[in-house]
Amino acid sequence: MIRVACTALLKRIVAGRSNKDGTALVGGGDDVTGDCLKATAELIGAGNSLTLKVNDADAYVIAVKAVDGANVAAQSAQTEMALSDDARDAARYRWLREQHWNEADMAVVCHPKKSVKLGFDCPSGQRLDEAIDVGMTTAQPASSPKRGRMSRQEKINESREIVAARLQHLERPLNGRCAAGNDGECSHSQCPQLRDGEPMKSGRHCPLDVQEEDL
Repeated sequence: MIRVACTALLKRIVAGRSNKDGTALVGGGDDVTGDCLKATAELIGAGNSLTLKVNDADAYVIAVKAVDGANVAAQSAQTEMALSDDARDAARYRWLREQHWNEADMAVVCHPKKSVKLGFDCPSGQRLDEAIDVGMTTAQPASSPKRGRMSRQEKINESREIVAARLQHLERPLNGRCAAGNDGECSHSQCPQLRDGEPMKSGRHCPLDVQEEDL
């Protein structure tokens, strides 16, 4: 089933299929802000209004007013609510600065050459923008029945599950190379050792851990 939600920070309308828990849209959803507003205006019609109900009670009134031809372009641009690059970057920064290292799956790390293990992804530039946009979108639940107030730990666990799932597409492929860190630990989703239950199963060493002298 296709569901619709409004992102909190960017104020964009997104549509897509919800996950099994109904807490987020799979893949972050598609931006349908312009199409949604245009369809709403066409549904109501110029000069008319529509009352929206929430929980069987009148909550909102949407009125549609026609504009003359000279203002159509300006009105269309306003309807699209296009954000400038500076505004988008500001929203991304506000979201990123709220991410804490022991609660989120994305956070700022100082001295990355010393802190980050081999095989972990460190997006930057456009890829970082895309990763933050995904996190900002999926952090907002799709329209669903209200649940009881969640504890702080429940919110942390839910955030980890949602963001981790969205960041899977950013994980670099192995391409025949072992992704384990200096301590030998690996958490890559394509790791053959984790997949086959090794080395506990048979004591097998990672087949991708091939030194240059072995080639």
